[in-house]
Amino acid sequence: MFLKPPAPGQTPGKKQKEKKRKAPEELSESERNYEKKRERKFQPQWRDRWNWLAYDEEKNEILCNGFAVFVAHFEDQFSPERTPQPSSAVVGRAKNILRYLKSYENVQFMHFLLDMLELLKTLSLQFQQDNLTPGEAVQYTEACINGLTELSLEPGEQHRRMLAATKTAYKGVELTNISTDNTLAPERKRITEIVTKHIESRLGDLLSADSIVGKFSALDHHLWPKSGSTDDSKEAFVLHGRADMESLCHHYHSILAREGTTASEEKFRNLGIFAQIYLTMAISTAVCERGFSCMKRVKSDWRSKLSTQSLTRLMYLTIEGPNVETFNAEKAVLSWWQSGPRSRRPGYTAWASANQPTEEEMEEELILLE
Repeated sequence: MFLKPPAPGQTPGKKQKEKKRKAPEELSESERNYEKKRERKFQPQWRDRWNWLAYDEEKNEILCNGFAVFVAHFEDQFSPERTPQPSSAVVGRAKNILRYLKSYENVQFMHFLLDMLELLKTLSLQFQQDNLTPGEAVQYTEACINGLTELSLEPGEQHRRMLAATKTAYKGVELTNISTDNTLAPERKRITEIVTKHIESRLGDLLSADSIVGKFSALDHHLWPKSGSTDDSKEAFVLHGRADMESLCHHYHSILAREGTTASEEKFRNLGIFAQIYLTMAISTAVCERGFSCMKRVKSDWRSKLSTQSLTRLMYLTIEGPNVETFNAEKAVLSWWQSGPRSRRPGYTAWASANQPTEEEMEEELILLE
């Protein structure tokens, strides 16, 4: 018998095992569950509970409020009294993070982020409202952009509080590289300009006067010119919004035709149709996303066989129904108890009582026994 020479890296006398990854259809149920858990292990655990913007804002707020606690934690990593002593790599990382935390410029930057993320979080929550109109969306967006512009020129509220409370120490921690120069101003301006350009590119249709959404500004009486005594003011008041209304009639001509009117006649009737479009125009997809989240909560793995009608009713009750804390379920329970082919009585089964004698038959039996 001739033996093959061992392969490179293989111990003589031992057979090298080849590991082959199984196909998904070859995996057992336990192996599939393990693979799913392994995939979820490397995904962020907060993504289903937090919106990224609110999460970043809260992370930064926790860091600012618990600044002294974080500093004490990293100082403890290389304390000589700590047992057991961590590795040199852990000590090096702790010193680098601590050097960054104690920097005066970094503390300023954290509070600048608090002010900026507060503006963005407010705008995000405003866009998640169900009854948001295009006019309100434009106002909220312009207010956020104006706040970012103001933030690029001067420190925000949180930043000013930090500067007023910090001379050489912040929350009892001595800071390094303290400077009275406004070294953060160029960086603050650069970041706010980047965020502003992103908002303008993302929401350009709302902010542009040439977009179809901007044409609805003709219906906003706050933007109407005042009718004065001069001929120019009267002419401006009469002609205001005429071009926008013609653009709306041209864009929504199919809807106007369906309603039995045209752009050339019954213009006052068109105002009512345009008002309905304006009030029902979808600005964001927050409502749809909430619907998908509600469906995921209702139709779980344990209720995967719900019919379409039952799922629709349960979702409607979850989204549009009354609050659980204030809802009085007495009438609903009473209606359920009394409805159906038979009343719902504990211990009563129709098949067990079908062969039972009636009261008249029982009375006759008693008479015969007497």
